[in-house]
Amino acid sequence: MKTTKFLTSAFVLGSIALGTLGQAKEAAAANIVNTWQASEAVSDQYHSANHHHAFWIPDMHYDFDFEGDAFFNEYDDGTINLIGNIGAGNKKFAVDVWFNSMGNLQEGQATAQYLAPKIELNRGNHSSVTNVNDWSYYTIDSSKSLLTEIGEWYGNNDQTDTFFLRDRMGDQDTKNGKTYKGQMGLGGNGKNINEGFASWFWLEDTNTGRTFKGDINIDLVETEVASGVLSESVPEPATMSFLTLGLLGTGMGALKRKKQ
Repeated sequence: MKTTKFLTSAFVLGSIALGTLGQAKEAAAANIVNTWQASEAVSDQYHSANHHHAFWIPDMHYDFDFEGDAFFNEYDDGTINLIGNIGAGNKKFAVDVWFNSMGNLQEGQATAQYLAPKIELNRGNHSSVTNVNDWSYYTIDSSKSLLTEIGEWYGNNDQTDTFFLRDRMGDQDTKNGKTYKGQMGLGGNGKNINEGFASWFWLEDTNTGRTFKGDINIDLVETEVASGVLSESVPEPATMSFLTLGLLGTGMGALKRKKQ
């Protein structure tokens, strides 16, 4: 009876290990299909204001620019990750923001209610400088998108503060019933006619719950994919099988010694 109970437990442990492996490998690996170098968007002659920023968070600082390299990585599951550091004087953040693809209007894939491009270039005749039907649209993945304080400039404590991002759902043209999401394409940053990206978000302090509104406006220059795969170190199935056999062997050895 005890032998049967032990063997059953060992098989259960092995099954759990192999099942966990499958989930871990599925979650840990993703292929990079496109990479862009990101830089702050600068207004050109087609924009009506003199703006120059990567992130605009008016209650903290109007113009946050990238410090060092920043990248916009697209994965084969349709997600995009914006990663880098931004700063405005002594106010600095590490950026790790994720977006989920909604497709584009031309292909009929972008289906959010009242979804529309946010037109900020040459508003009287925007079609003369950009084709919004070619833009792709994205939502912020609020489950893993955050800004992390660099240094101790925010708040009155000596801990590192973090801020979650989510779509600014209230950013709508109430007269026309339009909803704006992240948008990418030529002129998509709303500041110039380069390949670019724009998004509108709420930033929530994870300690106090205080929220700040903000925008992302960036230029994108496509680069060669360096690594191709983002993955963590996960044991291969064969390794886990040997581990399971090892558990069984150890148990059987212990039972044999006990009988002797």
